[in-house]
Amino acid sequence: MNQFPNLLRSVAVVAAVLIVAQLASPSARSASSPLGIWLDHTGRGGVEISSCGKKLCGRIVWLADPNGSDGRPLTDGNNPRASSRRRTICGLPIIGGLKNSGTRFWSGGWIYDPETGDTYDVEITLLNERRLEVFGYAGIKFFGETLLWKRAPKSLGSC
Repeated sequence: MNQFPNLLRSVAVVAAVLIVAQLASPSARSASSPLGIWLDHTGRGGVEISSCGKKLCGRIVWLADPNGSDGRPLTDGNNPRASSRRRTICGLPIIGGLKNSGTRFWSGGWIYDPETGDTYDVEITLLNERRLEVFGYAGIKFFGETLLWKRAPKSLGSC
């Protein structure tokens, strides 16, 4: 009869150890971190968000169509700086300067749109492990645009 409480204690200890191990696992940490590869709102580009010192940055690591109609790799042809127009889109830095501003929220950064050559202010919010809200605006948040990015599958290649 006295063995039953001991059994319950043992089960509770094992359960607690399993819960702590799960919380410490990389998959659990990724649930509160935007680090990793994300498919943009169009599904045609993959952006890897990584740590750059104490801030976050991002670069294009995958394109559905990495080459132009001439068969050559796409370049940053719309960049306002002529000296940057020959850079390839693959590997192009498009996010920078994001600072953690609270749980699941980063702000104070910039995002570059290689299709237009424009740079905007950006904030990102990790909605959950699979979805990232990207809010871009030009100085005034009222006129901003919110885009939803999805975490890329592990099988996504690279360009």
